[in-house]
Amino acid sequence: MDANSEVNERNECHMIRSAKEHRLTHVELKSGFTTVEEIYGSSGFDVWVDKCKQCGQLFIYCFKEKCRPCGDDDYWSFWVPVEESEIETVRNASPLLRFMGEFVGRRGNICWSATEEIYWQQGFHLAGLVFMPF
Repeated sequence: MDANSEVNERNECHMIRSAKEHRLTHVELKSGFTTVEEIYGSSGFDVWVDKCKQCGQLFIYCFKEKCRPCGDDDYWSFWVPVEESEIETVRNASPLLRFMGEFVGRRGNICWSATEEIYWQQGFHLAGLVFMPF
């Protein structure tokens, strides 16, 4: 690990570090953020700006309910770390659902999956399929 990597890791939000180490709990997720702004809200799709209470890191939070024909719907939550300058892009995105599918699919994020697992995902991952219309 080079010096820049070590500095970045020390400055990284503790929520991200915990997710990468598979130590982040449901309690920490529920209590560790303050919602700064609600960008969009509905019964099956929400997009907010959340802020880590400890370090102030901003995240785009996205909740997505994936309806399944058998009636057992899946519930997914994602926290994508962002810079303040990126929030306006999310606010203005249209259609927002499609944008969020691409955004979550290409950015590292904390994922609370339908199976109740909490982990960090980076690069292409299957969770992006949650946003597909099928």
